[in-house]
Amino acid sequence: GEGVEHVLVDADEVGAHLPGLRPDGRAAVWQPDAGPVLAAASLQAQRRLFEEAGGRLLVGLHVREVQLTGGGVRLVCEQGEELAGDVVVLAPGPGAAPLLAGLGVDVPLRPRLEQVAHVAHRSGTVVSDTPPCWFDGPVGDRPAMYAMATPGVGYKLGVDQPLRDWTLEDIDRSPDEALMAIVRDRVGSD
Repeated sequence: GEGVEHVLVDADEVGAHLPGLRPDGRAAVWQPDAGPVLAAASLQAQRRLFEEAGGRLLVGLHVREVQLTGGGVRLVCEQGEELAGDVVVLAPGPGAAPLLAGLGVDVPLRPRLEQVAHVAHRSGTVVSDTPPCWFDGPVGDRPAMYAMATPGVGYKLGVDQPLRDWTLEDIDRSPDEALMAIVRDRVGSD
């Protein structure tokens, strides 16, 4: 209904569209212009456009509060610094809820830490210049999984099964062996 180009792929053709994925007998939907946004290239382009428009990028400040003023916005930072501007763009990540609450916006977020894995293309696998991304929804008690191409390397895989709630102090990124077993089973990785 939305007019998005797509192809319904029969179960026996899934492997042809997604090389390296171990087909499991389910059909798929192929959307030819879907794909990842390469973060480093995207951020560099956005920064260039922002600075060309007169913006000033500040990195490393921890904004504690956003205050609306009569003529714009004031930011109060943990470092004691205060910044004022007509417009501000914030990218608070998991810290969005408390920051937005000060503006009267209640966002019931519960940040969680999830498992990712990086896998290389198998030796001898023919890989296009634009390898596909994929999302495999949950089936029964099996969690959903996504894969985003890492050009020239392989894939970044994410398992949609939280390890634990995220906190600012949580720096442990040790792989969870049970989730790694799910990854190996789903993609046939050793």
